[in-house]
Amino acid sequence: MKHQADKNRREQTFSVGDQVFLRLQPYIQSSVVRRANHKLSFKFFGPYAVLERVGQVAYKLLLPESRRVHPVFHVFRFKSFINACASVVIAQLLKCLSNGVEPTKRKPPGRTWSS
Repeated sequence: MKHQADKNRREQTFSVGDQVFLRLQPYIQSSVVRRANHKLSFKFFGPYAVLERVGQVAYKLLLPESRRVHPVFHVFRFKSFINACASVVIAQLLKCLSNGVEPTKRKPPGRTWSS
């Protein structure tokens, strides 16, 4: 049972100063950002800085004073923030790799509508 339950879980740890995006429930989102229609609101908010680790799976975030939300959240509410500089480096690396090697387009055998 534990193996099945842990199949879709991931181990996440953050250190003090890391930037994370925060996922909130729709009824809590209204205290962070006002939207005319909550169905069209963003799924993640931030990035916010991690202030400290509280327990094994909870972290305290540095939220603006205007946010009326308790600053301690469980780790499953977070998504790692990738710095814009890091994404530029990754894009340049992919561009360099794609210059030398071109992917081939091929159909998987036996997976067509006609067969």
